[in-house]
Amino acid sequence: MSSLRTWHWSRWLRAGIALAFLGQGFATGDNMAYAFGAILGAQAIFNMGCSLNSGCTAPVNKATEQETEITYQEIR
Repeated sequence: MSSLRTWHWSRWLRAGIALAFLGQGFATGDNMAYAFGAILGAQAIFNMGCSLNSGCTAPVNKATEQETEITYQEIR
């Protein structure tokens, strides 16, 4: 139970929406509602984003370019 206290609000939101979709799927027998509920539920439980390979994360800034001195030529 203590691990649920570390959940962010977005995980709770995804879990709530997943329960709503699963409830709707159970009530109407709609397979699409089951699928959306399962996807959102897996995202909430496993703390995943949009994809399994962390495709939604922001890229890390890498300073690979070395600074070179710029020379200017005066044109008259």
